[in-house]
Amino acid sequence: QRQEQAIATLIAAVEQGDETAATTALTLLQQLATEPSVLTPLTARVRAIETVQQALKTAEAAVDAQDYGAALDALEQALSADPTHQQVAKRQLEVVQLDTDFRFRQAMSKGYLALEQAAFNDAEVAFSKAAILKPGAPEPQAAQQELSDAKTAAQLLALRQQSEQLVAAEQWQQAVAVFEEALSVDPTLTFAQQGIAAAQPRAHLDEALDAIVEQQARLANPPVLAEAESALEQANAIANPGPVLRRQIDQVTKTLSYAKTPVTVSLVSDGVTDVTVLRVQRLGTFTETSLTLRPGQYTAMGVRTGYRDVRVNFDVVPNTDAVIEVRCEEAI
Repeated sequence: QRQEQAIATLIAAVEQGDETAATTALTLLQQLATEPSVLTPLTARVRAIETVQQALKTAEAAVDAQDYGAALDALEQALSADPTHQQVAKRQLEVVQLDTDFRFRQAMSKGYLALEQAAFNDAEVAFSKAAILKPGAPEPQAAQQELSDAKTAAQLLALRQQSEQLVAAEQWQQAVAVFEEALSVDPTLTFAQQGIAAAQPRAHLDEALDAIVEQQARLANPPVLAEAESALEQANAIANPGPVLRRQIDQVTKTLSYAKTPVTVSLVSDGVTDVTVLRVQRLGTFTETSLTLRPGQYTAMGVRTGYRDVRVNFDVVPNTDAVIEVRCEEAI
């Protein structure tokens, strides 16, 4: 009983860092002839008291300075000297939690600072780190939602600014694409709904006006010419046209004026070939005739019994003398 009591007294003294009481208890145990298997580890614990206490002081000073890494290093040294020290082990767990809480707060603060500065990638990294430090904690989840909302708001603001620039520059097709992108993010956006409703007709008109100038030869076709005149009428009806539209109106006006200028074309044949100018008129057989056409690309087709048909493509250009020969000369 005295032996057990001495062991309990020694362990309590070691845990409390009372080297005098621990030494007294150890001396008593040695006099009680305790077995070496019991006495040896207890002796080592008594000898480690000074080291453990010094490490604990170092750890507490580090905790006060919020240097939790240094505190954990000191506690690790204490446990190396006395691996069974319960108070040190308990304090180690507490400091680990303090360190986790500290780094968690740091990560959250860093994340919100980055969010405030619209540094979304940095905010994402910081909030993810906080979530790893405290799995399941509500704060990182709420912060991630705020981040997602902020990213969406920033994206939509950027798209709105981009669309305004494109509309001001009369780049209608590109503006429509930006409005569509914004609506894919949020289908209820008023600015995108109104913007696409205004930009799409302008985009179609813009494309039609450019096509009139680029494909001017097609204007020889009456339906195509009628569509071009309708497009020009729509363009002229727009109030306060920008510089791009004014330039298009000027170019299309000149193109249509050119396309409607009558040109006399001379055609020569052999009197036996039946000639038709496709989409214009059948001329029949002749040796020489003339036809008034608008500028553009045309095809004359000749047909003669017993001979291979011929097709002659020709361009009609104002202020030029064009003579088109159409003869079927290759016998079948």
